[in-house]
Amino acid sequence: LALFANSRVQWPPMIKELFHALSIFNLNLEITAPECSIPDLGYESKWHFIMATPLLVTLLLLSTHVFLWCKKRFISGRRRKSMTHLSALIATYLVMFYFLYLYLTRTTLDVFNCSPTDPPDGKEYLEVVFEPCGEPGGLQVRLLPLASITLIVYVIGYPAFVYGTLRKHKLRIMEDQLLRAQGKGDTRVENRNAYDIRKRYHKIYYHFKPDFYWWIMAVLARKFCIAFTALMFNKNPAFQLSMALLVMFSGYVLQ
Repeated sequence: LALFANSRVQWPPMIKELFHALSIFNLNLEITAPECSIPDLGYESKWHFIMATPLLVTLLLLSTHVFLWCKKRFISGRRRKSMTHLSALIATYLVMFYFLYLYLTRTTLDVFNCSPTDPPDGKEYLEVVFEPCGEPGGLQVRLLPLASITLIVYVIGYPAFVYGTLRKHKLRIMEDQLLRAQGKGDTRVENRNAYDIRKRYHKIYYHFKPDFYWWIMAVLARKFCIAFTALMFNKNPAFQLSMALLVMFSGYVLQ
């Protein structure tokens, strides 16, 4: 929907408003119109805030972990169970990153998306804001080092972590899914081998059949391809939407 809303198509105003409203399900910061609330807020500040969102959530979850650990250990006297909440916090973080992934990917790639004007004037400009690319001290040059880091840590790092986790715990995940299909495995007695795996990582595989426990990788690949299509083919809306349709239809057929 965000792709449709931002494409160079003359949508009716009502349809544009519908796209904008539904973009809240993608955790889109634009829905809050921060430029209206903070007139001096520039694109650079907004970009930094978006990229810092996972770090802020990490800090919040770490604070929650420390609070619960201290409470269990020093107030409740439950030293043996002082870390039982950790799996739930990790599961929460993975879900948060899953929903933010498309938005983070697109915002990261925005920094690399430069194109010439029509007619060309010999320079390339950022698509997201009309500023020259590659100028010393310019917006793109200032954001490029951080964008390279977020490209590695967020765009590549999250799928790599998910893939490594699924591969490492492959057999126990498949066992857990077989138990889930039977309505079992919610207790350590029923699920001796994979109970902790279920508590910690079930959000990244529980939708899928045991043999296709890795299918979230296909979902993440689809998200990346949609973000790539939205940025790299925005000069030609017909081709852009055709590519987006191809990505979504391919994902549907594979599913």
